Amino acid sequence: MNKGQSIVLRVAGIVFFMLTIATSLEMLSRAVGSWVFMIEGESSAWGVFYVLTSMLFTSFFVFAAFASGLASIFAGKEPYTQAIWNCSSYALTFVSVFALLQILTGITEDDTSIVLVSSASILGLIVFMVIVFFCLRKEEGFYWKNLYTLDVGTKLCFKVWGIMLVVIYVGTFIYAHKLLDA
Repeated sequence: MNKGQSIVLRVAGIVFFMLTIATSLEMLSRAVGSWVFMIEGESSAWGVFYVLTSMLFTSFFVFAAFASGLASIFAGKEPYTQAIWNCSSYALTFVSVFALLQILTGITEDDTSIVLVSSASILGLIVFMVIVFFCLRKEEGFYWKNLYTLDVGTKLCFKVWGIMLVVIYVGTFIYAHKLLDA
């Protein structure tokens, strides 16, 4: 990768990492709210649905943070060349499914902000992926069609994703109980 592409990828990584971090409060709010609804709600089926959809949004957040963070730190160097592309593809998939489920089940007044955030995230991830593609397309070890987790960087991202998902959901579950007890 030439120096210009490396700089473009690092700057894009930094910018999109900051935009991803801006969605963290929305993600945590959704996770806590889904637990509160599940604990208090009359319908346990809808409660499980809300928890699962909030897990989709949390997964989007984690993978978008991985993709933009890896781009800003490593700028496409091995072994993270493929991981940047894969994580951004996973993030786009998770947020797209989340937004689709929100639209299909109906957008309430409380859901407008998170649907707006997820729609903006879809657009932002597409822009980020275009930048990543053009910066990494000639790099050895980069295959835009290969979304399997065969490379070391993507495998590591999946392990950390699992740990972060457990930590976030245990934490938000405890916090939801604290909110209900207060």
